[in-house]
Amino acid sequence: MLYKILTVSAIAAMLLSGCKNANGSSSTPTKLPPAITQTYTPSPTATYTPSPTTPAPLEGRLFFDMNGSGLPDEATFNYDPVRLADPRQPLQTDLDKSIDDYVSAHPDIKDGDLITLEEPGLSNYTVCVQSDCVQTDEEGNFSLPNPSGASSVRIVVTDPYADFPAWAMRYINHWNKAIVIAASEMNGVQVPEQHLNDTTVIPLGNGIFITLGVDNKVGLMQGFLTYPFRVNDLPNPVIWNGFDIYWNGIPNNRDGIISNYKGVTTPGNPFTPIWGQMDSHTGLDFVSSVGTYTVASMSGTVDNGERNDHEIMLFLTNDGLKLWSNYGHLEQTFSQLNGANVFKGQIIALTGESGDNNIYFGGPKVPQLHWDIARIPGSALYIDPFATIIPLRENVKFSGSTQSMWTVYNTPVFP
Repeated sequence: MLYKILTVSAIAAMLLSGCKNANGSSSTPTKLPPAITQTYTPSPTATYTPSPTTPAPLEGRLFFDMNGSGLPDEATFNYDPVRLADPRQPLQTDLDKSIDDYVSAHPDIKDGDLITLEEPGLSNYTVCVQSDCVQTDEEGNFSLPNPSGASSVRIVVTDPYADFPAWAMRYINHWNKAIVIAASEMNGVQVPEQHLNDTTVIPLGNGIFITLGVDNKVGLMQGFLTYPFRVNDLPNPVIWNGFDIYWNGIPNNRDGIISNYKGVTTPGNPFTPIWGQMDSHTGLDFVSSVGTYTVASMSGTVDNGERNDHEIMLFLTNDGLKLWSNYGHLEQTFSQLNGANVFKGQIIALTGESGDNNIYFGGPKVPQLHWDIARIPGSALYIDPFATIIPLRENVKFSGSTQSMWTVYNTPVFP
């Protein structure tokens, strides 16, 4: 059955008319996005035409870096019509149009199918060099005067939706260089050749330098995390929620239940706990077969890998983002990576069933990856990578952030 993705105008109407809270009451968001029309007319200043004696302009393009590669390429994610039509978290306008076009061209698409599309340009964004500002056109292109003739100039990008988190961009992802890791055998496991990208995540407000005469492609992201799996290894990740036995000391009896991004565990009840919310579970558990490649969901440094009779884990830190992440229940890690830098999407371990990844009191083990994100140091303050839709968990200390940490707001994308 096909679901119609809401248009921007429909989303705006739903937001203005209010949406249902967990208790069924209606409320209106305190900050609404600016009104957007279905057609876009570029600003007269979007293109700069120099006179014969004027230095060449600085040109570039802003694009939605959905997969976090730093390059304008294709992005892949699972089609989820319920999430895509959720008025509480509408899609960024340029992405919404791209997905709408994709679904129209693929009328047989089903829930859970993979969508692969070209990363869209970002329209109507303001790009400035000091006091000279232009707006990007419908493809994300901009052209700025360069009266000084400088070969490199810092630009500052202003997001027109900065006050509306579901549409706002918060990071620039600067591409540094391509990385090729040769095929190898690690601990008896064949690891294929990997083609990766070295990037630097920069807060949007810091701006970035662009260069005269270069094809400047500037990728913006809403967060910085991607799935901890490659699409060809686990094309439809599923989250397991069957082993959080106690809630405030009361047996929980949710054996084998799977939760989606809204915390739906039973039909008709969209506000039940999300992945063990209100219990002691600190992360997401992705079902997988033993030996599935686990990849880095952000760039960082691998350290403190542990192997013992009880559990195999690997920890990844990113000093720039001040984050720490844990990959647990592993079959094995690749120990020679300890202390080394790794890149988003790089294979770092194999999923397994080590540790207490089973229903307690005699239940079967479940092959899976336990994955969580925390502030450094990682002992106290955990972060939900999804923006908060329902109340935060009670028995785990979370950062309280209402910002999605995925590269696309509340929509995980494969690296």
